[in-house]
Amino acid sequence: MMNFIKIKTSIVAILVAAAGGQYEVVGAQRQREGAQDINQLKKVAVYFLDDDFDVNSGSPNGDVQSDPTYQIELKVSEKGKIIDPNDPASLESAEFIADAQLDSFFDLIYQILMDARNMDLGQPIGIVSKRFIKSIRKGKISADGETVTIVGTMNLTCHTAESVSGDEGEAGVGNTSTIEANEDDFAKTGITVEPT
Repeated sequence: MMNFIKIKTSIVAILVAAAGGQYEVVGAQRQREGAQDINQLKKVAVYFLDDDFDVNSGSPNGDVQSDPTYQIELKVSEKGKIIDPNDPASLESAEFIADAQLDSFFDLIYQILMDARNMDLGQPIGIVSKRFIKSIRKGKISADGETVTIVGTMNLTCHTAESVSGDEGEAGVGNTSTIEANEDDFAKTGITVEPT
C-alpha cells in the first residue's frame, strides 16, 4: 500500500483521538444529516488531494520522493443567539457566530496536526520527514432557515517516499508457445513462434 494512503488513515486517527467531543470526524463515526441536525456542531473530514513526485529522486526500482497534500475540510453550523433576553436588538447574527467558530476551529485543528507529538503523522519514524499547513481558506456562508453553515479548508502537505514493490500479476491460463527453428534453405537463421 502506498504511503499517501497510510498517512491519510493516520491523520484521521489523530483527529479522532483528539476530538474529545469538540467535533466529529466524518467517515470515522456515525454521521448526522443536514444543517439543522448539525446546529452548533463542528465536523472535520480528510481527503487526499494530490501528490507531487520528485522526478530527479530515486531510480526505476527504488524509492521516489513525494509530497502528498491532504485537504482537511472543516464545517461549522450555528444559529443566532440572544445576548440580552430583555433587548430583542441584541441578537448576535448566526453568520458572525459561525465565522468566529470556524476561526477557532482552524486554530484547534492546526494545533493538533502541528503538535510535536504528531510530527510523524502517526507513521513509523522515517516515513514522514516533514509536514506543514500549506494554506487555509474560508468558504462562503450558506443559510438553511435560521441555521447558517460555513466550510473552510486547510491543506496539509508532508514529505515521504513511495516504494515500488511491483505487481505480482496473475498466472496465465493456457498460454503456451511452440518455438521451431526453420530448416529451409532460404531462412536458415529464422525462428517461427506459433501459439498453441
